[in-house]
Amino acid sequence: MTALKTCIKCGPRSTSDFHKDSSRPDGLYPVCKACRKPLTTASYIKNHDSVRERRKADYHADPEKHRAESKAFRDKQRKQDPEPLKAYQAAYYLTHKDQWGVYAGRRLEEHRAYNTVYRETHREQIRAGVKDWFRRHPNASRLAANKRRAAWAKVEDTLTPEQLEETLEYFNYRCGYCLIDLRTLPKFFRTFDHLVAIKRGGSNTQDNVIPCCKYCNSKKKDRPVFVMAKFIKPVIPEVSQAA
Repeated sequence: MTALKTCIKCGPRSTSDFHKDSSRPDGLYPVCKACRKPLTTASYIKNHDSVRERRKADYHADPEKHRAESKAFRDKQRKQDPEPLKAYQAAYYLTHKDQWGVYAGRRLEEHRAYNTVYRETHREQIRAGVKDWFRRHPNASRLAANKRRAAWAKVEDTLTPEQLEETLEYFNYRCGYCLIDLRTLPKFFRTFDHLVAIKRGGSNTQDNVIPCCKYCNSKKKDRPVFVMAKFIKPVIPEVSQAA
């Protein structure tokens, strides 16, 4: 059975309709939430500046506590009924759009200034981290560039780093045209070539790429693959003559 309490303004109501008040014998405020709302709104408008200053002081006294409470409240609202919270946030953004733009711009400038100082003071550490990342992901930049080109050309794009490594192993880490060992070349000269160029509608998939050195890639460009025949020197096995 639902517990009841009598509001001094509108009569009996459920106890869930009252705010908590530890100073009262029953632990509840004598006026229900609906009747109290106009009073609290009028009081907030009248004492707006002092209330804001008091809330700011409470926040700065223990910001982590207030952030945790705010996050818990938002998570609870999203779980129960997210629509009112979304509507409130949208309305707040529209009514404070100019202030929000100034605040976001200030935060962006602070972030850029912090990044600049951090880069200057940790230059060697950042360089070492970047080199280590590229050492562990040798084909990442090539794959990213090909994905951008495939997106612009609107062609199929399913190539993954694992498939690139499989292709390298299949070709024994050699160029698919001149058969030079790519491991003997600087990293800049180790590339992948699309048999049918993306510019001409070729897909960025495993069956359309082969390992290729920079020299052969520059020769082929976006032309058909058969143009490479005149650049490839055939390997003729030596035949021993019978005595």
